Amino acid sequence: MTDAPALSATQRNGAAVGQHSLPRYDWREIARHNRKRDCWIVIDDVVYDVTAWVDRHPGGDIICTMAGDDASALFHSSHFRDVSGRLQQYRIGVVESPAAALVIDTPFLRTLKSRVHRYFRAHAVDYRRTRLLRPQLLGSIALFLAAWTAVYVFALYPFVVLMGLISCALVGGFAHEYCHSTLIHEGNRPNIKSLGCSVIWALVCPFMLEKHFQYEHLSHHKVPMDDAFDYEIFALRRVLRLSPEISWRPIFRYQQYYAPLVYAFYISTQVIVGFTSNFFNKRNLSSDISFWPQVYVMPAITVVFHVALPIYLVGVSWWIVCFVSYNVVWQFFTYVVAAAVHMTSERDTRSDDWAYLVCSRSVNVLCGNRMYDWLSGGFNYQIDHHLLPTIAREHLPRITHIVRQTCAEFGYPYKEYRSLGEYLRDHYRYLFRLGREGGQIELAEGAGPPFGARSD
Repeated sequence: MTDAPALSATQRNGAAVGQHSLPRYDWREIARHNRKRDCWIVIDDVVYDVTAWVDRHPGGDIICTMAGDDASALFHSSHFRDVSGRLQQYRIGVVESPAAALVIDTPFLRTLKSRVHRYFRAHAVDYRRTRLLRPQLLGSIALFLAAWTAVYVFALYPFVVLMGLISCALVGGFAHEYCHSTLIHEGNRPNIKSLGCSVIWALVCPFMLEKHFQYEHLSHHKVPMDDAFDYEIFALRRVLRLSPEISWRPIFRYQQYYAPLVYAFYISTQVIVGFTSNFFNKRNLSSDISFWPQVYVMPAITVVFHVALPIYLVGVSWWIVCFVSYNVVWQFFTYVVAAAVHMTSERDTRSDDWAYLVCSRSVNVLCGNRMYDWLSGGFNYQIDHHLLPTIAREHLPRITHIVRQTCAEFGYPYKEYRSLGEYLRDHYRYLFRLGREGGQIELAEGAGPPFGARSD
């Protein structure tokens, strides 16, 4: 393939590392440097202290969300240009005992990034910034506040369904975009604009805590549907078997029947499990002073807006009915449009190619359908987004043909659903197969390269 350079930047970095004697750090030591003002990250088994770079990072605070952790997947998929020269000055050592890791900087990913970058340059598109969809977002937020007023001020309780649907749309169209630093020019670093976004988040995504969601979501980007990284697998593991790696339990025989009930409260479940397990402790967000407004102040705003004021206006009984109904609607539909896109078909568990696993564990759904595009907030362009997460959702339709073509050339899967019924049916079958006793999902014949193989 002529589109990709023969040797990637980080491969050159790795060669340079091998020529020098650098300090070696174990993961316990690396994990201790997990705050904005003490931020270490690992890329391709090389340790970088990027504390001095955080406030100047074009992507904002997203870089320190992965503090004390491996940021290889996000680094390679997020940067179109060679930034190795800037990165080298922050190199402080190497990982003492590198684990068997996925290969991320592959010919496929370099080719795809080169083609997409050339396309955006040729069409003068700032792919990191949302422009056209801002009026839609503002309209959705205004409509949400109007629906809230109709429910709690004028006692028009059926409007609680509209509130739920709008919150679902804003999880993808607003919260997810802000999480990836594509919503505002300054990224999500502390300033007046980002504080305003945090307030909106507290209103339209209640109890889906901003920084905790960002940490959980970026961990999911490392390896989708891997129980070691994907929090949706981890948080629901006691009630749903969503991965073959989850130990089978008798209750899973019936998961295809009760799964919708779990989906209706899955974000609440994630928050509870996150604070009752060690998942959120890994990042220790509450100890990071720079995140205190999001960790402490914004939940208080949520409580006032979604609990205290409604109880004052309509009383406890009606508040319970409306609050539960609202949460059921927005959490259920958010799961369907955002999580189930990774749970529809067989998965290749033998490949060590990160991009191949992303393609085999993700699908696109009803792309181009205006109503579904709005409701999903862009989550329906799942393959394209996971491969290239820094592209704002409004620009993803522009590059789907490039991603599809490149996948075809390299033999990577690219699954698109044009029917909502087919999509939901395949998800149901996925739950059924995993619910069988000892039910490992087998790799489909001819699905892709075996472990260690490469498409070139």
